[in-house]
Amino acid sequence: AVLRGDLQDAHLRSQVGRGLVRTVRFVVSSTFSDTTAERRVMTEVMPFLETFARTLRIQVHMVDLRWGNRDEAIQAHESREIFLAELEQCQRDSLGLSFLFLGTQRYGFRPFPPKTP
Repeated sequence: AVLRGDLQDAHLRSQVGRGLVRTVRFVVSSTFSDTTAERRVMTEVMPFLETFARTLRIQVHMVDLRWGNRDEAIQAHESREIFLAELEQCQRDSLGLSFLFLGTQRYGFRPFPPKTP
């Protein structure tokens, strides 16, 4: 609601006015190759969203792990743990939105677990 400019809720409006609402941090998740255009649009839109949110004293952070996983982490099957840790941080730090899924018809990569029972 806040990111759409909807401050009709009196409680939310008072929090924004006092500077208590500070951060919207979210992870973007999707398959890689078939959402390239959508992710590019997200990176183009983010500066405008950040500017608008700043007028409400809100910081907006988009986390895209597509650019952050190192080959060593992928080979050690740590991608899932890295993603879940980042998601937990977003849930802890964010005003509300913490996860954005870009769904398509394609079935994505399923990593092996780091340990098998």
